Amino acid sequence: MSTDDLDSKTAPLIEHLAELRQRLIYSVSAFIVGM
Repeated sequence: MSTDDLDSKTAPLIEHLAELRQRLIYSVSAFIVGM
């Protein structure tokens, strides 16, 4: 469990930003295709 805790605390912000960026790309591309 200690390794999981370390991994989750290593760079949670970077992981969230990467996921947010990917979702934004998907949303924008879907919006463009919808137009």
